[in-house]
Amino acid sequence: MKILLTFLACLLVGLLVPLPEKKNPAPEQPTATKSSHPRRAASPGPLGLADRAARLSKEEWPAFFAAHLDFPADRDLLAQLWAEADPAGFWQWLREQKNASLVKEFGFNVLIQWTEIDLEGAIAASLDLSNKEVADHVRLRLAFELFQRDVEIGAAYAARCPDFNRFGRRGNVEWMSRDPAAAVKALGGLPRHSEFRSYLDRTLSLWAEQDPQACLEWLQENPPFRNGEFWEEWSQEGYRAVALQEPQAALAAAKQLENRHYREQALLGVLSAGKFSPEEQLEILNTLPVSIKNKIGQELIATRISQHKSLSDLQLTDTFLRQVPSNKSTLHRINSLAQNWKRISPETAWDWARSLPDAAQRRVALAEVVTTAPRHEIGTLPSEDLSDKLFSSLFFHLRGKEQEDFLNNLPADHAAWARHVLAKRN
Repeated sequence: MKILLTFLACLLVGLLVPLPEKKNPAPEQPTATKSSHPRRAASPGPLGLADRAARLSKEEWPAFFAAHLDFPADRDLLAQLWAEADPAGFWQWLREQKNASLVKEFGFNVLIQWTEIDLEGAIAASLDLSNKEVADHVRLRLAFELFQRDVEIGAAYAARCPDFNRFGRRGNVEWMSRDPAAAVKALGGLPRHSEFRSYLDRTLSLWAEQDPQACLEWLQENPPFRNGEFWEEWSQEGYRAVALQEPQAALAAAKQLENRHYREQALLGVLSAGKFSPEEQLEILNTLPVSIKNKIGQELIATRISQHKSLSDLQLTDTFLRQVPSNKSTLHRINSLAQNWKRISPETAWDWARSLPDAAQRRVALAEVVTTAPRHEIGTLPSEDLSDKLFSSLFFHLRGKEQEDFLNNLPADHAAWARHVLAKRN
């Protein structure tokens, strides 16, 4: 019994005495030998590089940057940090290297940072570039960025830039739609050599959607410039955009323009808006001076020819052609119309071609549609309507005995001409 009590007492004491705590082993310290990439482990890494760069003085930056030029990842990070820390110093270093590639690669980002603290200094630096290719690259990007910030600042800079050898237009960027009226006025104030004036077509279109009357007033007061033999073309799009909203007001304003070229462009824009029927277009054309009627009429005919779908479309274009004075483009239009007529209504193509009022026009049209003609009618054509092309086109579709039968049924003078053409083909 005593033995049992002694055992129980010892057991109780053992339960009440706490065991010593287990200590976790100290975490293993990383060493350079643990890295699977010795070079990376030896490098301070991007974060370390940025920390070191943050402690650099302006005088230390050039050597530090030059030491990392051969490491693209380091170079790009340092270029951004140096541009933020001292853009003027970075720019000076770039120019001292006399390396156009470095200026092209880093120049824009340096100038953008510089504009945040000294806009005029950055602009003056960009305008001092002498390498045309590099200058165009840097200035164009800078101009677009400044337009994006403020159209007046962008336009002021664009006005100071020389012309660009390669001016790449961009699409509808945000600065155009943010305030189209301000954009139009800023672009319209640029000198005639500035390629940024070409954006007037898009900005005028956006403005006309918002306020066609105000846009129309601006158009009336701001004619396009003439550069040598060519005129700016944005006015046509401007009047077209206004005519989509206010066709009668746009037409009345266009008719009142004194400058002949401006009036032509404006009227063409108004009529191409599609707000007037073809009959109304003809009526409007007939109220215009012959020179303007000719230019606009030919443009409208070209547009109509590209849209033919039915016989009535063809007939209406024919009406246009007969009422618009002929010029050097007329025969080309006749040929295109004849091709469409042969395709859409071959059974009426021959009679239409024979009805044309001018012999030169008939020759072009008849040669195009001759394969739709009754064979016996070819022999009834007057000599002035014949051409080598007419016979050549026909012989392309005739073979052997068909050719001989055709020749035997022609009048003697027609047959002689046809045999001469056939001999040249063979």
